[in-house]
Amino acid sequence: MKKYYYIIVILTLLSIFTNSSAQDLNFPKTTQNGKEFYIYEVKDNDGLYKISKSFNVSQEEILKYNQQAVSGINIGMTLMIPINSAKSSIAEATKTGNNYIIHKVEAHQTVYSIAKQYNVLVNDIYELNENAKNGITIGMELKIPNSKSPNPVVEKKIMPAIPTPTHSSLNTKEHIVVAKETLYSLSKLYNVSTDELIKENPELSSVLRVGQKIRIPTNEKINSQPSKTVTIKEKTVIKQDVKINTSNTVVPNASSITKSNNVIKVALLLPFMLNNTEKQDATINKFVEFYEGVLLSINKLKQDGVSVQLITYDIEKTELKAKEVLQTNLTTLRKVDLIIGPAYSAQVKVVSDFSQANNIPLIVPFAPKIESISTNPLLFQNNTPQQKQFAEASKQVIKNFGNKNIVILDFNSDTEDEGSEFAKFLKINLKRQKIAYKELPFTQENYATIQNQFLPNKETILLFATDKPNLIKDLLPKIAQLNSQTSPISVFGFSSWDKTIKNYPSTYFCTSFFVNRKSKNNGLYREKFRQEFGVPATSTPRFDLMGFDLSYYFIKAYSVYGKSFPSSLNNFEQTQALQSKFHFEKQNQGGFINTGVRLIHYTEEKEFEIIE
Repeated sequence: MKKYYYIIVILTLLSIFTNSSAQDLNFPKTTQNGKEFYIYEVKDNDGLYKISKSFNVSQEEILKYNQQAVSGINIGMTLMIPINSAKSSIAEATKTGNNYIIHKVEAHQTVYSIAKQYNVLVNDIYELNENAKNGITIGMELKIPNSKSPNPVVEKKIMPAIPTPTHSSLNTKEHIVVAKETLYSLSKLYNVSTDELIKENPELSSVLRVGQKIRIPTNEKINSQPSKTVTIKEKTVIKQDVKINTSNTVVPNASSITKSNNVIKVALLLPFMLNNTEKQDATINKFVEFYEGVLLSINKLKQDGVSVQLITYDIEKTELKAKEVLQTNLTTLRKVDLIIGPAYSAQVKVVSDFSQANNIPLIVPFAPKIESISTNPLLFQNNTPQQKQFAEASKQVIKNFGNKNIVILDFNSDTEDEGSEFAKFLKINLKRQKIAYKELPFTQENYATIQNQFLPNKETILLFATDKPNLIKDLLPKIAQLNSQTSPISVFGFSSWDKTIKNYPSTYFCTSFFVNRKSKNNGLYREKFRQEFGVPATSTPRFDLMGFDLSYYFIKAYSVYGKSFPSSLNNFEQTQALQSKFHFEKQNQGGFINTGVRLIHYTEEKEFEIIE
């Protein structure tokens, strides 16, 4: 967990640094009609959102001066980026007349906070800034009604009571804001205008808070359509009847959830912590990204002609909450075809018992150890346990290198070192298969003897028995000097070496997760993710790809084989998998465990290739 936290924090800091410093970069400049611009050439992986954040300008400002970008940007396209010459200041504003002043939006500001700063109403700002209803961005200029003082402490203004809703023909329902929702996304979700939302909730700012309660104008027709558009991060994903539900948000009409051979009903149980925002942490972002991947898979399934009804519940992190959600939504959940979740091991048993009692297959994405796997034949464990990873990796080594000169360098006997533990496991299997290998405890003194282990005219596979890159990063260049055409050397390492792998020209490693960036499908996915959600995923491994792969694989298999899909799952084509490898093994009379492991080769041409 710490690993994910640090990655997210580092990436966040890098993003902040980029946003704050891009205006000082040495880009070519031009002046047109008295206004100064940077000249910027679009690069690979650039999106309009990313560029706008890098230069501290809004996407609207960029499009205003670059009409050719309205329909999309391409690599090599030249953009004129307006230079923000004004100096940053938390309360910067310039008086322009008696009716209003101009305020330039700063980082972390909302319409609500700006309204409080200038002692005006949110609706007063919206009346002068129609485009602000769809959200505000850093650098956007807002017209602020000219009050006597911008300091609410000096001159307080009593907020009027919330007016009675004017929608005489409409009722309202309550929605609790999910991470990354906006006024615009809610307007699309409920098929109402942002103006209607603001009339019902005049206290709203343009940036919503997770857990915030919103009154939604509604009537009997809402949620009756067979398909909906759900927006995430102000971008749209089209899919079949997607609903975002928790026990306290929009609860689906149980009568509309009926068994059908045409629509596959999927329940997604994840911990968004909507009602316990103080307990939200960096891990929540992973589950949001997993959810985003699921949404994109449903979009792809729809293109394939598969109709999906997704119902998402926030089950938080406790067994008690999981029980509560299952009991509260019993009628609905009994009619679903698949359940994906939960995230936490403590909740698995109660959800597993429910799935088994109601004959519903359960796919558990993250838990590395599931006790009920031996008793529930409908349970699918996606996270491969370490011993099964070792077993599959050993098979790969024996299959691909059994006829090579295998030399194992032992660095330590640390039980926390995955490399050391795998080497012990591999030695047992090599002996069992009667495959010869050499073993050398590594020390600086022993380094000179390594060359003695190599054989002429035979490739050596040098396995470094450690997953710690700091132990081998200085050794790899020295080993490279010993490599020759008559005695070629390849290194077997671990995915945790990360960039260190690239320090040697021929390196192998086994992994359950690998993203082939040259894959056409992966490229299409990256572009779609950027279009729909604006910012790249931050988790490692990619939780959005895990969500896409897992949901697509199982839903597609269900669409092909129906309830009998477990017996045919491993014959099912995995052409759409972007990161994962699936190979589910039956556990006696119990469920299935994914034992999918790939062998990856970093070649002398500095390319990654999938061996298995």
